[in-house]
Amino acid sequence: MLHNGQRIQVRRSSAMSLAMGLLFGGVAGYGASLTSQDPRNVNVILGSSAVLAGVMGMRFVKSGKFMPAGLVATLSILMVLRYGYRLTYKN
Repeated sequence: MLHNGQRIQVRRSSAMSLAMGLLFGGVAGYGASLTSQDPRNVNVILGSSAVLAGVMGMRFVKSGKFMPAGLVATLSILMVLRYGYRLTYKN
């Protein structure tokens, strides 16, 4: 790929990150759509948040860097707590 006459390297890991970001974004969007139709239907978004919290939590522990893995893990844990509460305390 050329940019202003210079060659830019594209890493293979960025393609995997992009694919996983699109996958989890799509699953989260689908889960949000299900939850907006029925507030008790939280299984999809709860599962995707739990997987994302686990994977990104492990990456944060391994790297020790908060950005981006620690931030994503923290937000995912908050979502697991939110939807876990909603699943547990059905009104």
